[in-house]
Amino acid sequence: MHPLQAAPDQAAEEAAPERLRLGLLARIRLVPDAVASVMLIGHNPGIHQLALALASAGDELARLEAKFPTAAFATLAVPTVWSRLAPAEAKLTGYVVPKQLR
Repeated sequence: MHPLQAAPDQAAEEAAPERLRLGLLARIRLVPDAVASVMLIGHNPGIHQLALALASAGDELARLEAKFPTAAFATLAVPTVWSRLAPAEAKLTGYVVPKQLR
């Protein structure tokens, strides 16, 4: 069978969102601690998984958990320096989806 026709590796595909999330978190941890804010623009499922992993509280958390559509915007307040950012440390302070902008 030609390599491009091979069946996808399901285990690798299922692990991909986790690798994306961990990769994005690693990049954020490289931001100098003196930087006050960061805007991260990315694709799903990685960006959604990262937001879910970081946010542990917030009025809009249930909406974030349900869906993160294209062009959604999540604002997270982080109580630590970037280099020490860990899962479940942030508070979701804002969540906007495109339908709200009509």
